[in-house]
Order: sequence, then structure tokens, then C-alpha cells
Amino acid sequence: MGALEADDAVLPLSPEQDFVKQIASQLSGDGKMLPLVIGSYAEGSFRVSVAYWVGAGKPARIDNITALRKQIAAWAGTKPKPEETLNAKRMAEQEARAAVGEMQMGANKIERAALDNQVSAARERSIREFGRFLVCLGYEASKLNEGFYQEMSGNSATAQRLKIAARRLSTVA
Repeated sequence: MGALEADDAVLPLSPEQDFVKQIASQLSGDGKMLPLVIGSYAEGSFRVSVAYWVGAGKPARIDNITALRKQIAAWAGTKPKPEETLNAKRMAEQEARAAVGEMQMGANKIERAALDNQVSAARERSIREFGRFLVCLGYEASKLNEGFYQEMSGNSATAQRLKIAARRLSTVA
């Protein structure tokens, strides 16, 4: 067994590690500038990458493999200007950031709706259980509301619990 295998503190090198990403972002490469520029943005569980082809004129958005193959086939091998590459990268990163923001807003909206549904379902179950409880106490189904207020009017432990439950239900509604 080699020295690295025997050391428990040594971790395998992975492109997803933060320090590797920092090193890669600082390296300028070997001087070759390819026309394909990719800008990415990640936050939380969302990640978006946007690709552009930099060449003559305005950068072209690459949305699928067909568009990329078309650009490669038409490419004469010329290197793009550094400022064009930089501008395209900034544009791609801005689009990626905006897309992640939209995804987060959509996810937050869905999560809020799910939480509202859970609260509503819990409220409905509690009201149903109040009805069952009152029927067990001998109230008729047509007079459950009257029975509920009558049971809450006393000073018993049951009345106190019903008051607390009614207060909680009124704040949820």
C-alpha cells in the first residue's frame, strides 16, 4: 500500500470540490480561445448553464446539439476576440442567474401552495374531530355548533382545551 492510500486525511481530487473550481476559474488555459462559451450559475439545488457561440457578429445562443453542430461545421478555425468571449460569458452568466432566480421563485410558490394545502387539510381534520367529539358527548349532528360553544363556556379542562384549539383554528383560517 502506498503512502496516499494509507493516509485517511487524503481525499480524492474531484472537479466538484470548491478549491478545484477556484483554481480552474483562475487559470487562463493554454492561450487557445474557442468560440464556445458557457456561463453557469448555481444556488441551492438549482444550476443552469447557458452556451453561446462567439464568432463574426453577435454571439449565437446554443440551445441544443443541432445548433452546436451547425456552428462547428461553419467554423473556419479562427479564434474569437477576447473581449467578445468575455462579453458572451458575462451574458451567459447573467441569463443563467436569471433562470435560477425564476426556478427558485417557482419552487417557492409550489412549496407555499403545498404548505397551505397541508394547513387546510389539518384544519378540516380538526373540525371533523370536533364534530365526532361532540357527537360522543351526546349532541345531535344538527346542533354541533351550539354544543361546541356550550362545551367551551365552562371552566373544565375540556373547555380550556377546546378554547385553545378554537383559537388555533381561527388563526389558521
